[in-house]
Amino acid sequence: MNIIDFMESKKLSFTKTDSKIYDNILKNHDTFSNASISDISSHFNISKSALTRFSQKMGFSGYNEFQFFLKQNALTTKKDNRTSLAHSISDLLIYTENQVSDEMLQTFISTLSKARITYILGYSVTRLASDGLGMILNFVANILAATPNLDNLPDHHTSDDVVIIYSSLSGDVYKNYISNLSDDPNQRPFLILITTNPKHPLRHYFNDIIVLPSISPTNENFVTHELFTYLFFNQLVAQNLRNS
Repeated sequence: MNIIDFMESKKLSFTKTDSKIYDNILKNHDTFSNASISDISSHFNISKSALTRFSQKMGFSGYNEFQFFLKQNALTTKKDNRTSLAHSISDLLIYTENQVSDEMLQTFISTLSKARITYILGYSVTRLASDGLGMILNFVANILAATPNLDNLPDHHTSDDVVIIYSSLSGDVYKNYISNLSDDPNQRPFLILITTNPKHPLRHYFNDIIVLPSISPTNENFVTHELFTYLFFNQLVAQNLRNS
């Protein structure tokens, strides 16, 4: 049991002053872990003797010993949070590797190899992924690839062009571009969507869709996880190119 859980278990025996100290510790954990007893006493209007008595009720010799264990608990919590994030990213990347088959990669690379030019688009966070794939195609495979801003795309395409779009959620920024593409098959590029959203609202406009594993968009690490997924997909592409 960590020190916070231990204090929680003693709440029923707290005096009014004890409860004030405990509530302030929960709200200001870093201050109580690092500041001097004099500064804490002055800032929170709690006497030093009350802080000492509270520490002794928790089984410590005084506030200094109590503070030492409070600080250790903070360090352990931060380490646990980092470990949890690392594990969740690791699990997501392993799942991505299992989901992206060699056949999928080879089909993807074959399409790009036959293209006159491949345009790769990303916006905001996914811009990092689009730039990364462009570098891989140009320098690892000698596949002609460009990573322009959406406004700098050519007005006209041929059927030998490929346009890759990385998009996680709505893809609103691409709606006008896609809707303005020619219906003439000789002037319409081959469109590939790389996404983590199997129900992407623009999916029906694309010739091919690569859906990568994801987590819920409500997760606080959603953006971080999405970026790692896209960058890892790029590395799988690079690995396949080197091995082919």
